[in-house]
Amino acid sequence: MRHRRTALRRLTRLGRIGTWLLAPLTPASRQGVKTGYRRSPFGKIIAVIAGNPVMPLVTSGLVFIFVITTLVYYSNNSKGVEFIADSEPEQAIVFVLARGNLSLSEKDDLLREAENVILSHPGIATTFAFAGEGGLNSTTGGSQAQKDLIGQIQFETIPWEDRALRADLDGDTVIAELTKQLSAFPGIQSEVLPLNLGPASGKPMHLRFMGIGSTPWSPRPRRHVRILNRYRVWF
Repeated sequence: MRHRRTALRRLTRLGRIGTWLLAPLTPASRQGVKTGYRRSPFGKIIAVIAGNPVMPLVTSGLVFIFVITTLVYYSNNSKGVEFIADSEPEQAIVFVLARGNLSLSEKDDLLREAENVILSHPGIATTFAFAGEGGLNSTTGGSQAQKDLIGQIQFETIPWEDRALRADLDGDTVIAELTKQLSAFPGIQSEVLPLNLGPASGKPMHLRFMGIGSTPWSPRPRRHVRILNRYRVWF
């Protein structure tokens, strides 16, 4: 073994000739190193698409077909979009109306009796009432309040967590019961409106018909009224 090592050393001293003679006698000490650019799987896909002038057109066609197919399938099978889902009301406003030249104390007495009816309901948590002219235009959406309006009562139902298992305290049921009780109240008229959680309603539309000369044009307003009644926008 010692003599073999000595012979190998002497061969390495001979330079390239010794290395050439020594190569068949010694095993490979290490494997060759692979060099060059290596692509990832995504890079291989992109190389297939961009490596020739036909694949970009094919890819664009496939994307177009996929987008059109998705839109057609969605339009035929979708259930639509609801920006504001229907839910039971938790707040409402009671408009109290009464005829006659009533004083502020008389208005307050009538409003107090109507408020007591509302507070006696088990589904009501809080109320806020005011009589007189102050604040009567704050919840009308910018429109003019009714002339016979003497006050408003705003109320909130009890939290939904406390009435989730009680169908008799549902928001719609509570408003229906209060409407029935207040309608039987003598001396006043009431209107219960749940609070709308969506966008405010638009302003009322006013139409004014004008004519020049003595040409009869009375059928035209009637025709417009029939059109508005057909689309349920005439109140």
